[in-house]
Amino acid sequence: MVLSSSNSFLNGEIAKTETPNVKKRHRRVKSSGVKNSEYDDNDGYEFYIVSLDNKQWHFDASNSDERDEWVAAIEQQILNSLQLNESSKAKTNPVEAATIQSIKNRVPGNSHCVDCDAANPDWASLNLGVLMCIECSGIHRNLGSHISRVRSMDLDEWPPGNVAVMLAIGNTLANSVWECQTQNKTKPGPASSREEKERWIRAKYENKEFLPPLNNTMPLGQQLIDSVCGSNVKAIIHVLARTNVQEVNTTVGPRDLRTPLHLACAMGNLAIAQLLIWHNADVKCVDQDGRTCLAYAKAAASIAAAKYQSTNSLNADVSATTSKSLVELLLTYGCPEVSSVSISGTIPRRRGSQNVEM
Repeated sequence: MVLSSSNSFLNGEIAKTETPNVKKRHRRVKSSGVKNSEYDDNDGYEFYIVSLDNKQWHFDASNSDERDEWVAAIEQQILNSLQLNESSKAKTNPVEAATIQSIKNRVPGNSHCVDCDAANPDWASLNLGVLMCIECSGIHRNLGSHISRVRSMDLDEWPPGNVAVMLAIGNTLANSVWECQTQNKTKPGPASSREEKERWIRAKYENKEFLPPLNNTMPLGQQLIDSVCGSNVKAIIHVLARTNVQEVNTTVGPRDLRTPLHLACAMGNLAIAQLLIWHNADVKCVDQDGRTCLAYAKAAASIAAAKYQSTNSLNADVSATTSKSLVELLLTYGCPEVSSVSISGTIPRRRGSQNVEM
């Protein structure tokens, strides 16, 4: 088996911010309908490499062991190439570098992989807000970006929205939801096989087997609204894990057409707004008065800027910067501005004992 085309791929594509996928397919049943022992191994054990621009390199192996050895070797080469390129891709902005170190060192649980406890993880799942080792990151990538958006802590760019989510969640908080009820199942360790790790990760995020039960009878959309109003990130993670698109875009009421994203923007909460957008919140929706999320975010930014000018405090500075980043985020996603709005009195009253508690 010649890997000249894959070597070209590794050398040419690895410099990009994301690693390619290495996929493998098992034996194909021939049209003759012969039994397992009569399969032609040369025709049945294949794998292919898919680049970020969807170019594919297809390979056939003589048996499953050879195929798995090639896949492992290619994945190792990807890792080696990433490590060789790391120095040239290192963060040159000292503020960004310090932020990345804060995510790694100060967020609870981030010193070890979220799924196998390997030390010093340097890969992230943006929408899950967690850090993981490179082997688990490959498994996450195979889940699809609708489940896990994988990025390198050292090689990728980190816009403010991504940073805000990573600082708001972290491995400890995430696992308090995603591993709430493991039902005596043994979590894989750093030395566990890839197959063991993949079974755990798919059960955890794809099948959602370990989530806590929903004890609240309130509709999920209303639970999400309450959680957003209370800035309850843990509850938001739990509810978003179970909601559909319609529930993410539910409104406060029949006459109050603000969505959870409107409310997050009214509070200037960048992390929650980014999470909602990743979960298919509609950035172009308007409230009953035709006001968009961008209008609410700009109003929040104006209030934050005025507070900073009057107090000159560090907290006010952070709030003003975050609100400005939220406006930029919404513009990036194409959110229109229909009219301006005063932020005063825009947050609905929380529902007391009916709030989501976790």
